[in-house]
Amino acid sequence: MPLAGAPMLHRLVERASRATCLDTLIVATTSEVKDDPVQEMCLARGYNCYRGSEDDVLARMIGAAGQSDIVVRLTGDNPFVDGSLIDRVVQGLLDAGPDCVYASNIQQSGYPYGLYVEVARMDALERGLESSDPNDHEHVTWHIRQAPDTYTQVTIVSDIVFAVPSLTIDTPEDYQLLAPVFDKLYNRNPAFGMSDIAGLNADYTFITGE
Repeated sequence: MPLAGAPMLHRLVERASRATCLDTLIVATTSEVKDDPVQEMCLARGYNCYRGSEDDVLARMIGAAGQSDIVVRLTGDNPFVDGSLIDRVVQGLLDAGPDCVYASNIQQSGYPYGLYVEVARMDALERGLESSDPNDHEHVTWHIRQAPDTYTQVTIVSDIVFAVPSLTIDTPEDYQLLAPVFDKLYNRNPAFGMSDIAGLNADYTFITGE
C-alpha cells in the first residue's frame, strides 16, 4: 500500500537509509511465492533482498545479516522509524560496553508502539537458533529479552514526549488512520524526524492545527 506516493516498504527503507551507522541495509522477506513482489520491488529500486524461512524469522534475519557483528532489526509495519532513531539505539548499545548484547526502545522507553528499533550482537542472536521454543524463532530477539540475567541489555529512553499511542501499520484499520498522517508529515518534510512526530496530538491531529 502507498505512503506519500510510494510503497510503504520503500518509505521505510528510504527513512532507515538515512542512518549513519549502517554498513548495509537488507530487506529480509520469505521464500514464498506470495512474496515475489517484495523481491521485485527491491530489484527495481536497487535494494538488497534476502529470502528465507517464513516461520523461522530468526534464521532468516541471521542469514540476511551474514558476517555482521551487530544487527539492527526493523519490522516492515513500522514506517515511521527514521535514521536518527536507529543511530541513537545503536549508539546506546555501543555506549553500554562490549558486555551489552542488546539494546532497544521497546519496554518503558517513552516511544509509541511502532517506533521500535532493536539492536543485537550476532553471537547473542545465534544462540537462539539452539532453542526449541517457537517464540524464539518467530520473534527473533525473544530469547534475549526474556533472559535479562543471561544477556546484558539496555533500554533507550526517549528524551521527548509523544502523545500518540501507536504508529504501527499492521492492519487495514491502521493504514486508514495513519497513511494520511504519514502523508502530511512527508509533505511538510520528506525527512521528518522524531520531533515532527512529537507534534501530533493523541488523536493524530497536529498541535499546530493543520
